[in-house]
Amino acid sequence: MERHLDSPEVWKLCQDENLLQKLQEYLGKKLVLWRSELWVNYPAKQLIPLWHRDSYPKLISGVGQTIHVYIALTEVNEFNGFELIPNSQIDNNLSVKMKDHFSGNNFFKITNTLAEKAIPVVLKPGEFVMFTDELIPRSICNTSSQVRLSLTLRVTQPSIDILPDYNPNFQHLVLL
Repeated sequence: MERHLDSPEVWKLCQDENLLQKLQEYLGKKLVLWRSELWVNYPAKQLIPLWHRDSYPKLISGVGQTIHVYIALTEVNEFNGFELIPNSQIDNNLSVKMKDHFSGNNFFKITNTLAEKAIPVVLKPGEFVMFTDELIPRSICNTSSQVRLSLTLRVTQPSIDILPDYNPNFQHLVLL
């Protein structure tokens, strides 16, 4: 996972007409890219098969909306992808199994009954899905024998302030 807001490749992806249209439908005409992350999921059980609430809401302040854009750079399927569950279905009293020291995310287990309600994400290269903090993700252990590569863009409105001390590698925001 790394930040690369100044990358020409990321900028080119951000100029995709379909992506911009969908983002503007949700956030309005003025958009701010405040974080991008490259994700690699190797064919191994390296990823923790626990659900987590992202700590991103703690990194911003102000009134406005944010959205996460997950762009598949390789195929995302039921053997290497991830699943989503709406926050509204989760009991807020879940016990935390562990905390990721890098991201600050709390990881927890959910019941099998709730896991059956999960929405799997399946994408072809170049396709994307957008989601808010109202969804809780879980990466699936990669048993596909192929690497999954993806890019996640964190986009918000200009009324949201990004806390400058959330990352030692803070970079200036990018207006799209």
